[in-house]
Amino acid sequence: MNLKYVKNPTIKNPIIVLPTIIAIGIAVRFLFVPFEIPLNSDNFAYFMYAIDHSLGQNSTMQVNNNGWPLFVSFFFSLYNSDNFLDYMALQRILSVVISSLTAIPIYFLCRKFFDERLALVGSLIFVFEPRIIQNSTFGITDPLYILLIVIGMVLILSSSHKKNYLAFIAIALASTVRIEGLFLLPAFVLVFFLKNPISKEKIFHISVSVLIFILIVSAVGILRTEEFGSDNFWSRVSVSTEELTDSPETKMYGGTINLVSEGLINTFKFLGWSLIPMLIFVVPIGFVLMIKDRKTAKFVLSIGFFILLPAVYAFSFASDTRYLFPLYPIFALLALFLFRWIYENKNKFFKISLISLVVLIAISSPLFLIWKDIDRDHESAVYEIMREMIPSNVIVNNFEPESSYVFSAGISQMNNFPRTWAEISADTAIVQIRGTNSMEELLTSSGYHEDRFGRSFLVEKITHIVVKEDNNPAFLNDVFENEEKYDYLTKEYDSKEKGHDIYFKLFRINYEKIPEQKQQ
Repeated sequence: MNLKYVKNPTIKNPIIVLPTIIAIGIAVRFLFVPFEIPLNSDNFAYFMYAIDHSLGQNSTMQVNNNGWPLFVSFFFSLYNSDNFLDYMALQRILSVVISSLTAIPIYFLCRKFFDERLALVGSLIFVFEPRIIQNSTFGITDPLYILLIVIGMVLILSSSHKKNYLAFIAIALASTVRIEGLFLLPAFVLVFFLKNPISKEKIFHISVSVLIFILIVSAVGILRTEEFGSDNFWSRVSVSTEELTDSPETKMYGGTINLVSEGLINTFKFLGWSLIPMLIFVVPIGFVLMIKDRKTAKFVLSIGFFILLPAVYAFSFASDTRYLFPLYPIFALLALFLFRWIYENKNKFFKISLISLVVLIAISSPLFLIWKDIDRDHESAVYEIMREMIPSNVIVNNFEPESSYVFSAGISQMNNFPRTWAEISADTAIVQIRGTNSMEELLTSSGYHEDRFGRSFLVEKITHIVVKEDNNPAFLNDVFENEEKYDYLTKEYDSKEKGHDIYFKLFRINYEKIPEQKQQ
């Protein structure tokens, strides 16, 4: 595949335009960053892992992909504050900046196929894609992962063997950020041979590249094994394979083939949804136009296929367009085929089309972001309730999604931050009770439990129960509605009594009041 830069550039100074796109992209993202609300869920896990390593400690926080929090930990180590929200804000800012800076490698990727003006449009499309904007405000892995794989795409298309080596380094690092990066190894090997004739020299160079990839991944795997007891690379591949054959979802759909078929159907459904609102017309048309360019099609299809493979697996078990975000650089590239066709065939309409794109971005992107933005008032209210409700030294049931704020609420009442996750979580645990079908089972749920962040620990007895208006498991609804039936539960908190609109109740379990047969 002999790809060359298109000559006859139409913009003499992209050095000015590209930074402008990046700066506006950062500014727009900051408008949607909820700095006042703590991180929760996975981004909180990454936060605590980064804090631990910034303090020079191995982390007891279990994360499957530690590339992103290790990157964040470097910046945390340079930062000095006693307010945990300041560190969380820094994590979000890094994510925002990285997402916007991805415009640079996307420009060079598009420049491999188009002139400077269209390459800038490609960067514009990516930077202002509303889902990419929203995702960048969460402080999670995706922005860094996408940046690394786009850098790898640019480098693998180079004719320089040194840059090809760097391409494999880039996707090896991407694999430490998200395990899906492993799927890009065969993709890059395929692209290498599509653009280079097979020869002894080329086989040597690709062998060295693969060896570099394996060495980096193996080194990180060894470090993870020392910290977690698992490399979270090959072990996760093994676990994922078992899930395809033995998971409850596999049984529900009647076998692995049916499960994967469902994942494939969901992938195409969400692929279409992920193009709304900006790209729904330009990407499909651009794809058709791209097929006529066989050399370019080989690159796009090779990379796209291996990016989609882990998405098909993910959509077999869950529904989240996030799994398709690594495709957005490809979407930006595909959209440019339509704009080039307009430019070449109807030159007088090019400016109108370009203006229409800008107008579409200006209208649809903010509207979509406002529509999909989190309810900040609700989240702030939940966080405040958690601060009031959850005492220290508790073992409480999981009550997602609100329980994801429990540890942040606890941290807010501590002195001397930063502190390690081991210190923060020493006296508090949130126990998963999925599969528990009655209060009798809950009251006898001693033994090893797994918490929200994957820690396995010995629990003698749950000390408190949190219930709300809609509970999972459903038997807790009876506790919420008929608390007077449970003599052994002492209500310690009622959010309605505190003047909140969101309803939570906290009960302490008095085991000495429980009839003996219920504890057996």
